[in-house]
Amino acid sequence: MGSTYHGGDKSYVYEIEVPYSIPEHDGTIDIVAVRIPRLNVPIPPLMKNNIFLIIEAKKASSEIKHWVFLKNTHTEYSRLYESSFVSITKFAKKDDLIHIENRLTFQKLGYSFPDKYDKCVNCFEYNEKFKLNRNNDEKIYKPLLQVHRELNGFCQRDLIVHKHRFDTPEGAIFLPIIVTTANLYTVSYNPQEVILPEALLPTDKAILEEKSWLTYDFPLPQHLRSIKGKRIRTEKLTTFIVSANHWEQFLNSVGEIYGFGEKRDHDIWERLE
Repeated sequence: MGSTYHGGDKSYVYEIEVPYSIPEHDGTIDIVAVRIPRLNVPIPPLMKNNIFLIIEAKKASSEIKHWVFLKNTHTEYSRLYESSFVSITKFAKKDDLIHIENRLTFQKLGYSFPDKYDKCVNCFEYNEKFKLNRNNDEKIYKPLLQVHRELNGFCQRDLIVHKHRFDTPEGAIFLPIIVTTANLYTVSYNPQEVILPEALLPTDKAILEEKSWLTYDFPLPQHLRSIKGKRIRTEKLTTFIVSANHWEQFLNSVGEIYGFGEKRDHDIWERLE
C-alpha cells in the first residue's frame, strides 16, 4: 500500500488501480484503502481489525443521475438475510481463513442494530428530468457486479490474506463500496400502485427520501460464492453505496464497527476524537 489519507481521527493507506484476477475475469480495482487500527488506546475488539475498503467509483451520466432504491421490508426477509461481510480471523485454521460476519453494526453510519440496515434489493435509474433509464448498458447491476468481482479477486491473493491475518490482533474485514456522483434515494410506495408486468412505479406515487449512503443486499452469482475454492455461507453480501458529496463523512464514520450488543464508550471516544 502506498499513499496515506488522514481524515478526522481516521487514517487510511490506499492504492489505486490494484490488479485482481478471478477465473472468469481480470481487471483492476479503482481504489483499495485500509484503515489501520490505533492500538495504543482501548477500543472494542472488532475495531482491532484492519478494515479494507474495496472501492468502485461510478461517475453518473445525465441518463442515470438519480438512483432510486427499493427496500425489502418484510420481516421474514430480515430473518433470512442478515447483513453479511467477508472477514478473516487470526484464530481460524489455515484452510478456513475466510468467513462471513453477520453481526456487525456501524453506529456512526446509522446502522446501530442489524435491523437498521437499508436492505435495498432493487434500483431504478432516472435521468436528470426523472425519466426512467431504459439503457441496459447503464444499470446499477454493473458496478455492483464489478465491485464484488474485485472483492472476490482481492481475497484470492495469498499474500494479502496471510499478511493481514497476522499483522493485527484480530484479523480483517472487507467492505465493498460504490461511490457515485448520482443522487441516492430510497422509496416508499403502495404495492398496488406498481404497474405490471413491467414492475414500474409512477414517480408521482412514490415518496422519495434522499440518502447520503445506503446498503444494498447484492445476490452473488454462482461463480462468486466461493473464495479460493471454498464455498462461503451466504447468498448475498452487504454493499455500501455512497454519494460522492458525502464521501469524506462516510470515511470518517465507517471505521467505527461494533458487534451486535456492543455500545459506544464515550470516554474512550473522547480520547480518539
